[in-house]
Amino acid sequence: MGFSVFWPGVTALAVDSITIHLQIESTNSTLYDGEITVTPCAIDDDHSASISGYCAIEQSGLTTAWSQFGADKFLDSIEGIGNDFVNNLYWGWFDDLEYGATSLNAHTLTEGEHLLVNIGLDPIRVSTSNRNPNIDDVVTITVEHFGFDAFFNGIWIAAPTAILNIDGQSVVLNGNGRHEYRIESTDPIQISASLAGYIDGKLTLNSDGRQQILAGSAPIFLHYKVNIPQAIQYLLSQQRVDGSFGHDLYTDWVNIALASAGINKDLQTRKTYISQSTDNLTSATDYERRAMALMALGVNPYNGTHINYIEKIVGFYDGAQIGDVNLVNDDIFALFPLIGAGYTAGDEIVSNVTNFILKNQKENGSWTGGVDITAAAVQALSNVRTLPSVNNAISRARDYLASAQQYDGGFGSSFATSWTLQAIVALGEDQDKWQIGVGNPEDSLAGLQDIKDGGMERADKPETTRIWSTSYVVPAVLHKPWMSIIGNFAKQDLPVLTIESETSVDQNSRDDIEVVDTASSTLDQEGVTVLETIVGRPTVDTLSPNQPLADTVTESLTSDDKKPVEPQIEASAVEIEASVTALPVGADKLPRFTMPVAAHPVRTYGLLAGILLVIALL
Repeated sequence: MGFSVFWPGVTALAVDSITIHLQIESTNSTLYDGEITVTPCAIDDDHSASISGYCAIEQSGLTTAWSQFGADKFLDSIEGIGNDFVNNLYWGWFDDLEYGATSLNAHTLTEGEHLLVNIGLDPIRVSTSNRNPNIDDVVTITVEHFGFDAFFNGIWIAAPTAILNIDGQSVVLNGNGRHEYRIESTDPIQISASLAGYIDGKLTLNSDGRQQILAGSAPIFLHYKVNIPQAIQYLLSQQRVDGSFGHDLYTDWVNIALASAGINKDLQTRKTYISQSTDNLTSATDYERRAMALMALGVNPYNGTHINYIEKIVGFYDGAQIGDVNLVNDDIFALFPLIGAGYTAGDEIVSNVTNFILKNQKENGSWTGGVDITAAAVQALSNVRTLPSVNNAISRARDYLASAQQYDGGFGSSFATSWTLQAIVALGEDQDKWQIGVGNPEDSLAGLQDIKDGGMERADKPETTRIWSTSYVVPAVLHKPWMSIIGNFAKQDLPVLTIESETSVDQNSRDDIEVVDTASSTLDQEGVTVLETIVGRPTVDTLSPNQPLADTVTESLTSDDKKPVEPQIEASAVEIEASVTALPVGADKLPRFTMPVAAHPVRTYGLLAGILLVIALL
């Protein structure tokens, strides 16, 4: 009697049997390793027949024992080798090296699959970067072993100490468990890897693009994952006693990263620090970044601290844009806290800032600064799609990002790749669709993670760079754009100071403002472009060829002359005739020459002094 297999919308097909490769491994011996033809079976008289992993083991001829819980059967022993509850050794299984998360009878077999059943030993996975290599192509061979993270999730871990054998020759793996191999002939290439305490991995690679899967080997094409628990542990290890992670720049981004992963360790200490440490906040982007960090930790940006951050951000609004008219990053990043604080596309400040962002888009779809800031713009604009021309701008930006993707799946650096991965999620797309070469964006990021401490970038890089990079990568690989992290808060009205003046002040003339260019690009020691448009990134002067980026950043953090100089408008008290009225209106309704009371206290107090002088003279 045939066995029926059903797919939605497809006529039922009768399947009498399926042939697979069955491999059963214990700590000390191989119990079965070969092809087996499996026919339908049932776990008992109350359940229908299927061609399952349970059937394969039962039809192998080995002696087995099972425990049944409802409709599921779990292995107790094979050939007398049972689960060891003292040493936490249990029977498990893999389907083409995908870890089995169900009972074996719930796993339906497919033709030609490799079913590995194991206890005491976990498998090694061998994979190649190029599924279609030609003569002279360089193929990356990666060796990993299976294991569990701190949360008992099955993961693949780089195995740099494994012995890799290529056509009978032993070769050395690098620190990430990889080896570069040049294809020199059309003959099949035999690849194997072994490591004490693990099941060997093997595959045969043909230069015509075919890979023959052998026992313990990998699927034809694999993707790599960043070890998130290890990355988070690295970030937590960098926390200081006061709750900071070094400079406020890094502290804010680390808090956003930890919030994206739901990490509450030392939460109150971290909240207290970023609530009270405000001395380094000067620019619009400083306040925007800090507001995002506070909101990510659940702190209300209006009244959760002694500073009303939304009022501060709105204080940089001149009626058309926010902050420096020569920059667009302060406008892009203003949208995140504003929208999170209850502002919508219908608010004047949001629509005007969005229009300013659109006007600054280049013909190729990017914004000044390249991939980084373009990816950030895509995230921001995705929240205001109802405004005119936004969808077209997003489409053009997407095309630009796609054109900038490199063969390894990344975008030139961990910074740019992280923000682009968040942009891909904001677009509602799957990163697996973003693969032009050997990998997708996360593949590229996984290759940059240090396997020893979990931080991003090599261990010999400056610690500040590694903290910064890791804080960007965590939310990216968790597929969480910034808006999904910072939450939503009810909009509140802002008190404003309305100034009516007969003195003509040209707001477009900014000769008295020192403009600090944060949109330039520099090169680090390895020639990797690092874009200085990242929010809150300290100003970096032009580097000499051998000057490391991190050193320059460190210098800029301690140099007062690197800070943007706030515009100063000077006017004699007798030249001003003003009436002052406190109005509890929405901050987005502010006219061009109106500023919130708390936005610039020095100017406000100076103005009030002038008014009092005028009154005294009268």
